[in-house]
Amino acid sequence: MFLMYATGTSSYMCLFCRAIDRQDGFSQSNSATAAENENTPFEFETLVSEMVTPESRSDDTHPPETSLRERLSLAPEQSTKVDVGETSAMSFLHFLRKTIKAYVGSVPFTDAERHHIIIDTDFCSTTEDDQNIEPKRIHSYIEYYYEATSGILDLFTAQEVETLLEAHTSSRQPTSIAAVRREDVAAIGVALSIGAQIRGSDRDSQVANEYFRRARQAAFNDMLMGQNIGTVRLFLLMAFYMLGACNRNAASMFLGVAARAAIILELHSIEGYDSTLSKEDCESRRRIWHSMRNLDILSSFVLSRPRSLPLVQSMSDTNELNPQSAFYAIGNGCTLLINIVDTLSNGGLLDVPTAEGLLSQLRKWSSSLPASLRQFRSVSQGPPFLEPAARQRLVGSVHVSCLYYFAVILVTRPYLIAYLVSRLRGKAPDHLISDPDEASDVAIKNNKVSKLAQVAWIFGAGLILGFSMFAGEPRRDIESLFNSTLHLLDDIGRTSPQARLYHQILTSLNDAVTKFRNRVAGEVYRTVQDYMDQILMIDPTVDGGSTAHARDREDSYTVWNDDWLAGAIRSAETGEVALDPVLNGTHGAQMFHDLGDWGDIDVTVQNGTYYGVHNPDYDQDFFLGMPYVQQPVGELRLQTPRPMNTSWTVPRNATEYSPACVGFNQTKGASEACLTLNVVRPASIALHSSLPVAVWIHGGGYTSGSSSEKQYNLSFIVDQSVQMGTPIVAVSLNYRLHCWGFMWSNEMKEAGVGNLGLRDQRLALHWIKENIAAFGGDPAQVTIWGESAGANSVGTHLVAYGGRDDGIFRAAISESGAPSVYQRYPTPDDWQPYYDGIVNASGCSSATDTLACLRTIPTDTLHSIFDNTSIVPEHSISGLSGAKFIPVIDDDFIEGSGTVQLQEGKFVKVPYLIGANADEGTAFAVTGVNTDAEFRELVKDWGLDNVTTDILEALYPNIPQIGIPAIMDEKPPSGYGRQYKRVAAFQGDVNIHGPRRFASQAWSSRNVSVYSYRFDAVSPGNGPAAGSYAGATHGSEMPYVFHNGDGVWYDFNKTTMESIPDSYSHLSTVMSRMWVSFVTTLDPNYSGENVHWPRYNIDNPEIILFDNTVSNLSYVRSDVYRAEGIKYIGDHLASSFGE
Repeated sequence: MFLMYATGTSSYMCLFCRAIDRQDGFSQSNSATAAENENTPFEFETLVSEMVTPESRSDDTHPPETSLRERLSLAPEQSTKVDVGETSAMSFLHFLRKTIKAYVGSVPFTDAERHHIIIDTDFCSTTEDDQNIEPKRIHSYIEYYYEATSGILDLFTAQEVETLLEAHTSSRQPTSIAAVRREDVAAIGVALSIGAQIRGSDRDSQVANEYFRRARQAAFNDMLMGQNIGTVRLFLLMAFYMLGACNRNAASMFLGVAARAAIILELHSIEGYDSTLSKEDCESRRRIWHSMRNLDILSSFVLSRPRSLPLVQSMSDTNELNPQSAFYAIGNGCTLLINIVDTLSNGGLLDVPTAEGLLSQLRKWSSSLPASLRQFRSVSQGPPFLEPAARQRLVGSVHVSCLYYFAVILVTRPYLIAYLVSRLRGKAPDHLISDPDEASDVAIKNNKVSKLAQVAWIFGAGLILGFSMFAGEPRRDIESLFNSTLHLLDDIGRTSPQARLYHQILTSLNDAVTKFRNRVAGEVYRTVQDYMDQILMIDPTVDGGSTAHARDREDSYTVWNDDWLAGAIRSAETGEVALDPVLNGTHGAQMFHDLGDWGDIDVTVQNGTYYGVHNPDYDQDFFLGMPYVQQPVGELRLQTPRPMNTSWTVPRNATEYSPACVGFNQTKGASEACLTLNVVRPASIALHSSLPVAVWIHGGGYTSGSSSEKQYNLSFIVDQSVQMGTPIVAVSLNYRLHCWGFMWSNEMKEAGVGNLGLRDQRLALHWIKENIAAFGGDPAQVTIWGESAGANSVGTHLVAYGGRDDGIFRAAISESGAPSVYQRYPTPDDWQPYYDGIVNASGCSSATDTLACLRTIPTDTLHSIFDNTSIVPEHSISGLSGAKFIPVIDDDFIEGSGTVQLQEGKFVKVPYLIGANADEGTAFAVTGVNTDAEFRELVKDWGLDNVTTDILEALYPNIPQIGIPAIMDEKPPSGYGRQYKRVAAFQGDVNIHGPRRFASQAWSSRNVSVYSYRFDAVSPGNGPAAGSYAGATHGSEMPYVFHNGDGVWYDFNKTTMESIPDSYSHLSTVMSRMWVSFVTTLDPNYSGENVHWPRYNIDNPEIILFDNTVSNLSYVRSDVYRAEGIKYIGDHLASSFGE
């Protein structure tokens, strides 16, 4: 890890080019940084060239007598086996060899022995008289040393270096260095050795060996009989040098000595820093201790060996360290690395919540890094390469980045392996799932910043890339990246025997991939030949019209019998074309279509490009799981959503739904990183079209649900729109739920973080406005649409910001919900006891900022607290008890009561389609109410006074004939309660019917188009024949609107379509087409149906009823059912039931 620019060194690459942990060497902002550096005085590619070949800066003018490559070539007897463990790339290589052998048999890659994969050189030194080394060269060695150890070691102050260099040059005259310890002079000698090792020429390597020989002699002069701080520093440097010399066994021995000396001197303990020491001595001890810890942790994990430092309580005080430095950042990162490796050691394959927790910790650490480490800008105005100080800063930043990616890959590699193995077995989807932070995809992500950034992780990354190629992962950048790894290792191999060996391993892996592809392709071709012959060849290579066989050409694939087919495969493997012999027939390889046309489609939005997937069954393109905001994890948890702040050049995967948002009892397949949306578009419509757009917001009481639920499949209603000749684009989205999105308290109000789930939706609508044109949608023709909590969400957007029209939608649809809240808006004081209980259970009660503390709690821990009903009681479906997960008045997003705003005309005046189901109340009614007194108590539980309770008791009498559901006999079955139908009517009117009628009247009174409905159809599973009395209950209209009764993903009430009368499917067609008509024309009457749906008129209110028991399936009637009761509720929504 610690030598990212190890090219040209004799061998630092031997340790780090094989670590699986390296990524680009820059943070997520690297693409922006590269762009910013385009106008700097140096050329970046030239900079890379300078870094990759430091010999070009050498002062040597004479070529060496023997090449370094020849001198470093090792016979088998010159190398030593090194044991490896499960965190190193070697264990992954061993796994690949066994896996691939099962598919391709014996090939050079699979048959190599495990102990032939690591070189551990025997150390031999030559003599070079350093009296002839000029001072300029000595100082260049020190600069290279600082580069090599940047961020890892901090062992010398600038003053110490000057003093020790002077002592070093005078070391042959002992009287001149009496004030300097022998160990310290030897230490600066090893530092010079490291610098010479980095410089990399033959002469430099000889100098490095000589300096190291002297230092080693000094280190063992008294056979370790005395220990001091210089001992720790000297052996630490010798360990670092031996790692670079590819002698890991010796490095481990030296590191062990340094570790034992450090413990003896109590560098880990506060007792080692008593008041008798000077400030300079304390500072030196502290820096050496943290250097010891860094090197021990990093080398042990990369080599997968036990740490040299024992498990002792370590001094955690880093106040004396510069928090802006790479050294400080790596120290903190090493602590996280220990936690990750220990967790992996204990559990093997991590469960998803644990993995997410570890990644969240890493993200928190990386986000806390200073800008100086995350972004690099050169201030050089001279030659096209960096000054030494700038190079040291850059390499330090790269080392920090390496640590981060190493940790991420350790966490996510098991999931990548599981996925790729499942691909080989034919059980995985065609593309990797794209997560909003891309944790499992990090190992094959392509940030084309520089070769420098890829050097240290090249071998481990090459193994992952090669396995991805073998498993058929269709990412378009994988093959080119794999070839880049081969190129870099070949370049590094000029000076590193280990890099040469890695190059050979990856080359043999590439050969195995080619063999496997040929085998698979041959099977495909033989299958094609069974049904189709090639009857014409253009310009055959053999005279007389005979077929030219592939084996007659050196560049042919021997498994193919036709040159054009072999050429096509070659082109396909290089990424130029996609192979489709059936479609292209005898036209030859020249006529093959581009990869982008084969099974997926690309769309470019403001931040970058996504590739989706084509659904041939409905001729639709899906773009799924696309983030529309920064994900609310880490520091962004319980914060208002923030727009996307990253861009990308490599197309991202949009072929799978993202996880659902974490909610109440909703953890399986759920995540905090869930704020994504999905687009379904007709593939037959050009991308430059301007189609109307329907945006679906799911329900679930603001506590559960997801856009990926099968009942919300948008394919069928989009298909209906195409059949009607008025195609639409459909969108669905996720938003935060339960406490994650709807918690409230005085602290949250003060921080301005209320209504988070609704604010998520709002930002999604802005994303749609900015990007939907790329999918063929018209941002000026957006209709927002939802059911239940989704319907209330739609209503809330109509009154948000005081009814301000932001131009993000032109129409709205609410199914079983409305702008009015059917109960009092929760105040911060109402929520405070539940918030305090959460804070106490989380251990955050003593924190000065409890919200900030809650952001640090692991997801699974916080979720268990949120779901604990003794801390956050469930909201009752009747009355006011429990925590209420509904919109709150935050004086910003929601300025006041939605009901009052409707009365005052403060709402977005767009056409509105709103309705309810006849038996909504069966979803909200409580059972067991048998007497008038019990019914009165239920009514009073809404917080009503005695007068209001008396009136409602009279307006909802116990007359079963006028109660609901109508399918229930006058005497309810046992267990329901004798007054169940009375309760259901009241509860349904308070929750749904009252707000629906009130909104219809508000729109009509302002002369804005509004269409109102009631759904009366009782689905087969909701009637007495199925043992149910739900009737036309809450949510039962959705399969009809979505036209999802016989869909591939939705089993209609768990009853097969064959047993359902035709009237149900016909009603579904009627309703879905009316919804499409409203989305496309703002009027539901262009659906081709015979029944006219009238606009709601407050003077003559009429609604349409949907009922499968009547011949026309729908009819119009006056909106007067339970008129007195609903009117009274409507009149009191803003008082008794509202604010």
